[in-house]
Parts: sequence; structure tokens; C-alpha cells
Amino acid sequence: MVDGAPIGFFVHVADITPLKLLELELIQSNKKVKEQNERLLNFANIVSHNLKSYANNLGAILEMFINAKAQEEKEQMLNFLKDISNGFRSTITHLTEIVDTTNKRDLEWEKFSLFNSVDAALSTLRIEIHNTHSRLLNNVSSDIVIKSNRVYVDSIILNLLSNAIKYRHPERAPRIDISASLSDGLLVLKISDNGIGLDLEKIKGKLFGMYQTFHSNPDAKGIGLYLVKSQVEAIGGSIDIESEFNVGTTFIIRIAIE
Repeated sequence: MVDGAPIGFFVHVADITPLKLLELELIQSNKKVKEQNERLLNFANIVSHNLKSYANNLGAILEMFINAKAQEEKEQMLNFLKDISNGFRSTITHLTEIVDTTNKRDLEWEKFSLFNSVDAALSTLRIEIHNTHSRLLNNVSSDIVIKSNRVYVDSIILNLLSNAIKYRHPERAPRIDISASLSDGLLVLKISDNGIGLDLEKIKGKLFGMYQTFHSNPDAKGIGLYLVKSQVEAIGGSIDIESEFNVGTTFIIRIAIE
């Protein structure tokens, strides 16, 4: 009491539920925008990275065709050109499909043969395999059918196989083994090579970073593994690496499938 008058308190009660709901909506909206931007970046990288493989192979084939003296050699180069053309057409089809889904909330999933995805990558890289005397073994069972985003899976396989050839050991012919297994709704894809390998202790935490390069190869841009990891995670998977310098490397990809 002050001078005989009671002391009172004024309490203002406000319903903050609408503000909290608005805050949550903004958070969700920002998250969607971020995811869409990441998908657009992935798409741009797929276009530039994958189409570069076709451009390089096309240039190499044309040069070999011009220098070929025997008709048999020229016919072989034409067969290579047909494979590149078929692979290019397939890639354009898949890229068109991903453009159609860009504005959708989720990536499109479809059922497809993993063996065929590996086989398509081998056809795309046929000229590189031929020129480097590489031996690539598709040990994926033709019975393995998965449900995932085919564009990303195809890009992941192509990038890892291309890297395995690029970073081959200078003193031995490249050998690359591709295998896969299914267990309890989980696909485990392994791509192993006998290339120059990596010292994982030295590059710890940097391997999948953008623009990170670890060898003196002039063609290295430091985008391939960053792209692979982004795409693996976009389809709900994870990627691990086992590597030893001068021995080789194995990439292990785990993807939950339906």
C-alpha cells in the first residue's frame, strides 16, 4: 500500500500463435528456396560436367578418324561415334526430364536397372577406355532394379568412373570394378580402382569440397566429387571412401531405395 492505496499490476496477455506460425512458414519457405537453388545448381553442374565428356570424346574420335589410314580403323571410329551419339541423346532426354521437374517439390523417382546405368556410362566413356587400355568390369547383377532419381544416379556413376580413368596409375593398366548389393532396402554400390590413390590423412575434410584438387592432373577442376556428394545426398544416400596412395581407391555409396 502507498498512502493507503493498494498497489496493482497491469498484465497484458497477447496471443502470439499467429506470429509463431508466420515464423515457421518463413523458415519452411526459406528451406524450400534453398533446396530449389541447390537442385538448380546441381542441374547446371550436370549439364556442364556431363556434356563436357561428350565434347571431349567427340573431338578425340574425329581426330582419330582423320588420322586413321585403314578403312577398318575408320569403321571402328564410326562405331564409337554412334555410341557417343546414343549416349548424348539419352543424356539430353534425362536432362529434359529434370527440367520438367525443377519446379516440383520433390525429385522424380522411377524404377530402372542399375546394370543398364553402369553400361550406359561405359558406352559414354568408351573412347577413353580404349585410349587408356582400361579394363572396366560391370559386376552389377542385371536383376538389381532400384527406385530412385535416374538422372542423379547416372551422373554419379559417370563421374566416378571418369575420375577413376583420369587418376589412373602411370605404371599399370587401369582396372575398375563396379559392384552392388541390396540388403533391407539399402543399395550399396562400390566402385574400386587401382589408380594413384589418395593420402586421406593429408586431405581430411577437404575431399568433397568444391574446387578442391589433390593431384597435378591439368584437367582437374575440383567439381566432380563435390557434385557426386551433393547428388548422393539429394537422393537420400551417403558416400564413403577407402584409399591408399599408390594402391587405389574405393568409393562406397549407400542409398535407401523403395
